[in-house]
Amino acid sequence: SLVTIQCSYHTMISNEGERRRHHLKYLTKLFQDILSNALSYHQNNNNNSNQQQQQQLQHGIQLVPSSTPIQALLLSGNDRCVRFCQSLHKKHGVRLYPIRSPTVPKGQERVRIILHAHNTPQEVRFLCRVLMETLIEQGCV
Repeated sequence: SLVTIQCSYHTMISNEGERRRHHLKYLTKLFQDILSNALSYHQNNNNNSNQQQQQQLQHGIQLVPSSTPIQALLLSGNDRCVRFCQSLHKKHGVRLYPIRSPTVPKGQERVRIILHAHNTPQEVRFLCRVLMETLIEQGCV
């Protein structure tokens, strides 16, 4: 309704809106830093064989660069993205959604991750931890 839109507008132009935007930028950077470092560590770990490293490169597992709270983890393959999201939900209660081909080009399938101003740093750390656990469990990294 118009009242809802008006209230949202007033919040967003207020100090509270500024605080929320600042917090969301912080959460976005926190997410990117933690997940990028974890992916780099696992992809460059000396314990990985050349074959495992080649598989990781072939599967294209990476965080898609974005400065917005809408993040994406490239995880090629429709079935793989679906299984990944289902496992996250079943084991950890985290619901993420696969973006599959033909919505994106084949080989560039991804998992959409959206951060919100009401999320806490602890929730972002938890998300990164369970993302990595699931990637490891499924042999992606």
